[in-house]
Amino acid sequence: MKGTQFQDFATAWTPSQTKPQTSAWGEGLKSRHLLCGDQLLYPGALLEGDSQGWMK
Repeated sequence: MKGTQFQDFATAWTPSQTKPQTSAWGEGLKSRHLLCGDQLLYPGALLEGDSQGWMK
């Protein structure tokens, strides 16, 4: 189960996810956070998203 979800994430998230566009990041983070709790898969990316777009 986790393996399958992780593969889905790896496919959906590109290496450029470290500096995404704010609008796209907000939408993507919301959906993925609700789907799988991406904080477990991408803790660093989640923190960056929170400070740059998710909380705004």
